[in-house]
Amino acid sequence: EEEERGRAGRKKQSSILGASFNFTNSIIGAGIIGIPAAIRLAGFVPGVILLVLVAVITDYTVLLLIKNGIISNKFSYQEMITEAFGRPGFWVLTITQLLFPFLVSKHSST
Repeated sequence: EEEERGRAGRKKQSSILGASFNFTNSIIGAGIIGIPAAIRLAGFVPGVILLVLVAVITDYTVLLLIKNGIISNKFSYQEMITEAFGRPGFWVLTITQLLFPFLVSKHSST
């Protein structure tokens, strides 16, 4: 905890550039693995249409998350969930995030 605080006693935060690289890395990392298989299964034209649709929905939800963070003055996803749903919501989120990689890998290997 102490190492995470800057000189002014506030928690260190990622820069806009660092956060952008982290976000882009997450998106590209998942896309590199999933998009070719999804397009192969859906077909080229439907796959591209679905890709564009998911991109638009993702953009909209990211904007909603940013606005929510500004309104609630919470700047992590966990803090926003706790603000909206209390401790039970935080624990549902934590368990879901823990199980997600296992559930996805089990489903994608079949």
